Amino acid sequence: MKNKTIKSVIVAILLCNYSLVNAQIFTQVTSTTNPIVTDPVQSYYNGASWIDYDNDGFLDLFVTRSGFYHNDGSGNFSRITNSGLGLTTGVGNTWADIDNDGDIDCIQSGGNAGGTKLFINNGNATFTQNTSGVWAVPTALRGWGSTFGDYNNDGLVDLFIASPVGFVGITDSCKFLINFGNGNFARVDTTIVTDTLDAFTVPSWSDFDNDGDVDLFIGSGRVNGALSRDYLFENNFMQGGGPLFSRINSSPLGTDLHDGQVWNWIDFDNDGDLDGYLTNYGGTTPTTGYPNEMYRNDNNSFVKLAFADVGSIVTDLGISLSSTWGDFDNDGDLDCIVTNEGPQNNVYYQNNIAQGSAVFTQILNEPFVINSGNHWCATSGDYDNDGDLDLFISGASDKGLFENTTTLTDFINVKLVGVTSNKSGIGAKVRVKANGFWQMREISAQNTFNGMNMLNAHFGFGVTGATPLTIDTIRIEWPSGILDVCTSVLSNVMYIATEGQCLLPTSLNSFEDANNDYFSLSIFPNPVSEVLTFDYKLSHPEMVQMDIFDVNGKMFSPKN
Repeated sequence: MKNKTIKSVIVAILLCNYSLVNAQIFTQVTSTTNPIVTDPVQSYYNGASWIDYDNDGFLDLFVTRSGFYHNDGSGNFSRITNSGLGLTTGVGNTWADIDNDGDIDCIQSGGNAGGTKLFINNGNATFTQNTSGVWAVPTALRGWGSTFGDYNNDGLVDLFIASPVGFVGITDSCKFLINFGNGNFARVDTTIVTDTLDAFTVPSWSDFDNDGDVDLFIGSGRVNGALSRDYLFENNFMQGGGPLFSRINSSPLGTDLHDGQVWNWIDFDNDGDLDGYLTNYGGTTPTTGYPNEMYRNDNNSFVKLAFADVGSIVTDLGISLSSTWGDFDNDGDLDCIVTNEGPQNNVYYQNNIAQGSAVFTQILNEPFVINSGNHWCATSGDYDNDGDLDLFISGASDKGLFENTTTLTDFINVKLVGVTSNKSGIGAKVRVKANGFWQMREISAQNTFNGMNMLNAHFGFGVTGATPLTIDTIRIEWPSGILDVCTSVLSNVMYIATEGQCLLPTSLNSFEDANNDYFSLSIFPNPVSEVLTFDYKLSHPEMVQMDIFDVNGKMFSPKN
C-alpha cells in the first residue's frame, strides 16, 4: 500500500493495457471451487439477495434454503456454515438494519412449520433469532413475500408480510408489523392492508406519487386461470388524519385485472418520476403465460403502455415471476431481466432511452436467456466492485452466478447511511445529473421475487474517456425530508453518503478483470480545496499512469 498527499481537486486514472471488453455483457461463473456454483438447486420457490452483512465492502449472497455465501474478494466466495442464520425453511427474504446499529438484519418469510423469523445481526458475522414478543411464534406470521419499509418516516423500518391463503399452510391474511426499536415490533390488524383473504404474493414499498411516504403494492396472482385486481394502497401518513392507507381505485392502476406477482417502481424513461412494471403468471393462458404490464407515470397520471410504446417487454407471453431492473450495460438507463417459470426462457430487455428511443430491445445471446426451465428470482449487485452489475438467478432446473464483463464505462456506486432516516436508507431517492440528463434510483428492500438487489444506488453514464466524468449534481432525498445536494462529483468511485453530509469515498474502490488484475483507490476529502489524500493498491504498478487535474483542466504533479 502506498500513500501520498497532494494538492488537487480531481484524480484521473489511465489504465494501460487494461481491457474489460466482452462480446456479451454476462459470463456465467463455472468454477467448481465456488459453492454458489456447486451447491444443489432448490425444487421449490426461493428468493435471493445481495447484501454486505459484515460491512467489509464486498457484497455477500443469501439464497433462501440454499446457502449463505461470504464474498472473499477477487470473485471468490465461501459457504458460511456457522452464522446462526436459518437455512432450512422460508420462501422469501428481506434485509434492513432494523435497530439502526450499523449492521443489516434479516427476515425469512415462510409458511407451514417454519413461519416467518427475524434474525438480528450481532455485528460479529453471526446472527441470533429474535424469539420475544411478536416473534415468539413464527407460525403466527406465516407468509410468502416480505418487505421492509418505513411507512411513517420515524427512522425505523416496518415490515409487511404477504400471505397467500391456500398456499404453504396459510389460512389467514397479511401481516403488518410496526417497528418500535430494539427488535420490538407490534402487529397491527386494524388497517385495510390486512383485512382481506386472497392469494397475496410479493409486496413492495415505493413512494410512487412522490409525496414523501412509501406506498404499498401487493401482487395477488391466483395462478388458477383467473384475473383479479392487485392490492395497491396509498399511504396517507403525510396527509395526516384518516386511515393509515386507502386502496387505489383509479384507472388504470386500480382497475386493471392481472395475475400479478411483483410490482417494481423504476424511472425507466429518466423523466424524474417512478413508472410501474408488473410481472404476471399464467393468467388465462396457463401453458404459455400472460404478458407483463408497464405503466408510465405522467405527473401522477398513469398510462398503460403497449407494444408500440415500449416493444415486446409488455407483450411477450411468459409465466413470469421476477423483474430485476438495473443499468446492466452502464449506458445511462435501466434495463430489465425477467425470470420465467415453465418452458419459457428468461428474458433480457435492453433499455434505449439513453439513445433516444423508449422501445426496449430483447437481447438473445446472454447465457441466462438461453436456459429455459423453472427460474424464480434474479438479483443484481456489483459483487466484484468493478463498476457494473452482476447477477444471480435461482431456480429448480438450474441456477447461476453471472459476472458482468461488459466494457467498463463511467459509473458511480453509492451506499446510503441514514442518520435521522433509517440506517439502511430504504425509501430514499437518489438523483444524478451528468451528460445533460438526470437519472433516479429509489432504495428498496424488495425488488425482485422474494428477494432484493443490493441496497447501493448504481448509475452508469455510457461514457469512456481518458479522464473520469465529473457528475454535475447528486441529490439525495431522504425519508426524513432531509435533502443532500453534492456537486462536481468524480465518477468511477464507490461512495458512502451519510445523511446530512456529502459523499465520501469508501475505503475500498476496486476495479478487477477476469485475469485478477486490479486497481483500488480511496480518495478523501472530495471535493477538496487544499489537500487531497489518496491510497491505492495495484496488481501491476508498471501498467498504470496517474494524472491529477483541477476543474479547469490544469495538470498537477504528485508531491512525495
